[in-house]
Amino acid sequence: MSEDQPICRQVEPEPTADDLPASEPVPVLDRAGILAASDNVIEAVHVSEWGGVVHIRTISGADREAYENAVTLAQKGGRLDARGLRGKLLVRCICDEAGELLFTENDIAALAKKSARAIECLFDAAQHLNGLTEEDVEGLAGN
Repeated sequence: MSEDQPICRQVEPEPTADDLPASEPVPVLDRAGILAASDNVIEAVHVSEWGGVVHIRTISGADREAYENAVTLAQKGGRLDARGLRGKLLVRCICDEAGELLFTENDIAALAKKSARAIECLFDAAQHLNGLTEEDVEGLAGN
């Protein structure tokens, strides 16, 4: 594989009826409507180095808080110790086609031994899907 070829790319989903403009007014949601809303998104990411597609999903509010807490705890003396932070996000995002997680916190060290290029690709996709930017991480670290 040449260095010019991307190691991974997000697989574009087929358009669905949900992607079309609504013909009726958008309803105002109440408590029940909010809690019942299906808001999990799963995206396929082709990782050419691994020869296949990996699914990633959005994380829950609780998982985001746990990840943000891990980033905050990784700050030492004004500097961010990023060891394990990619894995901490990826174990919360890598899933099967139905959205069931494939890894647990116990798998972070094993994921850290995989290709840095592949992990970075999935990490970038997971950050993008979950609205986690580099600025968010720096803000948590106090930079």
